[in-house]
Amino acid sequence: KPAKSKSYMWVARTVMKCPQQITLYAYANTRSGAFAQKLYQNFTGVLQCDGYSGYNLLEGRITRVGCWAHVRRKFYDAAQADGNMAKSVPLNLINQMFALEQEWQHFSPRVRRRRRRSRTRKLLKRFWKWIDMAQATPKSRLGKAITYALDQRTALDRLINMGSLDWSNNAS
Repeated sequence: KPAKSKSYMWVARTVMKCPQQITLYAYANTRSGAFAQKLYQNFTGVLQCDGYSGYNLLEGRITRVGCWAHVRRKFYDAAQADGNMAKSVPLNLINQMFALEQEWQHFSPRVRRRRRRSRTRKLLKRFWKWIDMAQATPKSRLGKAITYALDQRTALDRLINMGSLDWSNNAS
């Protein structure tokens, strides 16, 4: 391909708690949902991914779970642009969630699920309450971060009950 042409590397991997780690790299000249369908054509189960709409074509065969690192990145960028890193309520709540996950990273999936239900759920409720009450211009960085989070609310909330999955897919 010419050096100036676009191409994409898709990454699929097992969860960190899986005893047999597998990582798959798939090269494509497109980022279309059709490629996602081809890549995951024989896959059923849980897919932890970002908010890319191309994954919507997989619904029915998979359970989609969100990635809090992708959500955090949007709020980080918004806070940095506003110069309000310390005052960003959503960013601080997400950081607290990640801090808990860091503490629990070596626990069994069962223990992580219990901890998430008892401790992280409270932070999640505060996060979504703030999101539901927030007033931001839709085209602003904060508005885009809010929309990104809201569009994945169900997928993000699923992590509370899935202790075998990490809070993000950053391992990919």
